[in-house]
Amino acid sequence: MKYTYELIYPNGERELSDDIFDSEEDAEYAAQYDCSCFSTGEEILAMMGDRDDEIVEGSCDYEIIELDE
Repeated sequence: MKYTYELIYPNGERELSDDIFDSEEDAEYAAQYDCSCFSTGEEILAMMGDRDDEIVEGSCDYEIIELDE
């Protein structure tokens, strides 16, 4: 089986990854990393106070998707 993931942002928007992984664990690791990057980016932008748009409240989540071969 092959796997990918979909990020789910706090505003409900979803983003499907282009990456395909050989194991569910690898897909989960990549998804967790992307969610971590999202949170770090939001924190940095909030500290800078340099945002024109609304600061996003909440955290990024993900869903692992099993692909048919």
